[in-house]
Amino acid sequence: MINTAQPKQAERASERPLELLVVVDKEFRIQSASQSFYYFFDETHKTAEGKPIDQLSAEEQSLKTLEKRYQEALQDPGYVEGLGIELDEIKASGKKLWVTARHLLLEDMRPNLLLLIFQENKESEASANKMLMLDDKDAFDMQVILDENLRVLSANQRYYEFFDTSDRTTEGRELQQLGAHQWDIPQLNDLLEEVITDKQPFQGFEVEYDFPRIGRKSLRLKAQTLVKFDGEPDLVLLTMEDLTEQKEIEREIKQLRTSQERYEVIFNSTYQFTGLMDRNGRLLEANQTALDFAGITVDDILDRRVWETAWFREEDRKQLRRSVRRAAAGELVRHELNILGQDQQEAIIDFSLKPNLNKKGRVRWIIAEGRDITEKKQIESNLERSKQLINSIYESASVGIDALTAVRDDQGEITDFIYQRTNQKSQEINGRGTTDITGNSLLAMHPGVKQQGLFETYVQVAETGETFHDVFYYGHEHLQLWVDLTVSKWGDGILFTYSDITRQKQAEEKVQKSADLIEAVFNASDAVLQHYGAVRNKQGEIEDFVYLKTNERALEMAGMTTDADLTGQRLLNVRPEVRENGVFNLLKEVTTNGQPAQRTFDSNQDGTDRWFQASYLKLDDGVMATITDITKLAKTQQQLRHRTEELEATNRELSSFTYSISHDLRTPLRAIAGFANMLLKRNNDQLDKEGKRLLKVVTENVSRMAKLINDLLQFSHLGKKPMNTKSLDLKPIFEASFKELNDYENSASLQMHYLPTVKGDRDMVRQLVENLLSNAIKFSSGVENPQVEVGEEPSDDTHIIYVRDNGVGFNPEYYDKLFEVFQRLHRDDEFEGTGVGLAIVQKIAQRHGGKVWAESQPGQRTTFYFSLPK
Repeated sequence: MINTAQPKQAERASERPLELLVVVDKEFRIQSASQSFYYFFDETHKTAEGKPIDQLSAEEQSLKTLEKRYQEALQDPGYVEGLGIELDEIKASGKKLWVTARHLLLEDMRPNLLLLIFQENKESEASANKMLMLDDKDAFDMQVILDENLRVLSANQRYYEFFDTSDRTTEGRELQQLGAHQWDIPQLNDLLEEVITDKQPFQGFEVEYDFPRIGRKSLRLKAQTLVKFDGEPDLVLLTMEDLTEQKEIEREIKQLRTSQERYEVIFNSTYQFTGLMDRNGRLLEANQTALDFAGITVDDILDRRVWETAWFREEDRKQLRRSVRRAAAGELVRHELNILGQDQQEAIIDFSLKPNLNKKGRVRWIIAEGRDITEKKQIESNLERSKQLINSIYESASVGIDALTAVRDDQGEITDFIYQRTNQKSQEINGRGTTDITGNSLLAMHPGVKQQGLFETYVQVAETGETFHDVFYYGHEHLQLWVDLTVSKWGDGILFTYSDITRQKQAEEKVQKSADLIEAVFNASDAVLQHYGAVRNKQGEIEDFVYLKTNERALEMAGMTTDADLTGQRLLNVRPEVRENGVFNLLKEVTTNGQPAQRTFDSNQDGTDRWFQASYLKLDDGVMATITDITKLAKTQQQLRHRTEELEATNRELSSFTYSISHDLRTPLRAIAGFANMLLKRNNDQLDKEGKRLLKVVTENVSRMAKLINDLLQFSHLGKKPMNTKSLDLKPIFEASFKELNDYENSASLQMHYLPTVKGDRDMVRQLVENLLSNAIKFSSGVENPQVEVGEEPSDDTHIIYVRDNGVGFNPEYYDKLFEVFQRLHRDDEFEGTGVGLAIVQKIAQRHGGKVWAESQPGQRTTFYFSLPK
């Protein structure tokens, strides 16, 4: 029944890390669990039955992620039905546990159940990964659920497939009765009894047997209890691992090692990393090159999964496991991989997994090979970085760069050049946009280089290697520009490096034209223009000035010909008198302190009195002197002073005359008015209607004459009255003036917008406002609903105030007379007035540094504006 080889002794649970088992439904509600699970989470089967697993402990938040991770794993493209699913790493009660899920079907439980396995990390994260990987292989194992009498309650699909049997011939029968009683093994029965009675799991029990239908197989068994939720006796989960192929491979490897020479050639005489593993990824051999790189021995890797070894990083292990699965399915796998050596040094290898098939075409083992390509990758990386750097410099260069190769005829003579590459700046300069000209001919693109003789120069550069540089104008069809060009040899061709300096050339031309213009203006000027540069001694003191530039007028004034040149000559040598007349000291002061200076002087060199004004301005370490003949200006100013004196005398006489006339006329006017009123009162009964009318006309004209005299006096006094300037809020001034005038003259409405605070004389500004408002009220009195509107127009440097009415307006043809004294644009019988009011407004505005103007049309509204400085 059992082969002659002694079965490997089963390991007891006390030697293993903590392992918890729990059965949950698809909503992750607990259905059954091992006793260790209940104990660990401080639960019983009564308190835990039907409870969602994430409610076991409020403190363990990681339990809440298990169901979500399970659903995500089902959607993973790498998921294979029947394999275990790694859910997550959790921390509970201070322990680090790895959780694996496996589908499970039990006869007396609902379908779609999961068996969750919690395993403890006892040593390190690496050993935890190892345990998890080992459990993953169980997805390929056969599993049987036994009751307390060792009767089969259920088995997984793998069991039925492996033993070529069915649930009908298996379920309900005792384990020892299955098949040809192959499981009637006393030692196995004793171990299973201990699992049931003592709840002590075992693992590592190996058997070898000739099974019906499937032949001789080697198996490794392990068992553990499942606690049922209904309080009935515990169940036993028996897992069987097929070791047949592994045993065969081990035997073949043993035979292979008998040929020492072949072994040395294959494994230890190559610089490549070479290894051999079974189809589950368990290493069977590795060559010395691979072992030495990691600083390990063959004993460190034998019987371990390849991804558990020291060569591979944690983040690469999942990819490596998938690669092994693909190779185990018969696929040749190859990709680049990072491996770890001694002292955590890393290497990049060209890694491949090649499946080796047996006679039946099944994968027998997997050959792993790795070629160290670290240096190659480093070279490739350096080359790529260099290429990127060169491309970056090439494309970001501020100059155009074109690379061209030579086209030669049968005699080897260069007949043309072909563009191989151009950068972005080249395309911009040549106006090509994004058009790619690679492969185009130089002469086809730029035929002008042949006409200008440049092509022969390019050929000489390509043949001799001598660099060529030139600045020239290139003009052909759509392209006209100044180019700063350097041509150098490049392989069997040339390299253009060039800049478009058209703007620079245009700027130089403008500068030259400006210089020529300045020179022309300088010499054509009627003023004397001289630029002096300071001459200093060793102590830095000014001891003289030197002529730097002199215009033709200065030469003429000095009695020299216009082709004379004073440049570089000393001032004191040419004109020693400047030391005595103070000019020399003036030039020193301007040069030293930088303050401009002026002086006026007369001269009668030719017997004619002439006046000159000299201005001195610091320029660099010297002075620019400008001397202007102001004889005409001086005479004109003298005449103006004389005329001003005459006007001031006339104004004084006129003011005195106006004042006298005004006072002298008031007495007879009062007499005429008094006698007329007396006559009306005393002889009213004796006067007929015509007499009364004539006396009324006399009194009205006397009153009008009195008002005219008062306005005339007021206008006369405006020019002499001193101003008391202060800040004035215009709003209350307009409001008070309008109320007084409107109550007295008419019944108009006032619409007032924003009015600013201005600076001015209160009495004058009030008079200006009253005159404009009175004008607006008077000339709108004849319309229905007379309206007056006041406000401010926006302006940067002045306050602009407007007064607008909806009255009769005026003809702009007579605008020039509007602000003259005694000028009126309407008849007296239409609107009374003296013709002085607007003249007073203009006079007040001018006294404040402002002005007044108006806009109107007959029969339309009129707007008067006045401005005051801010």
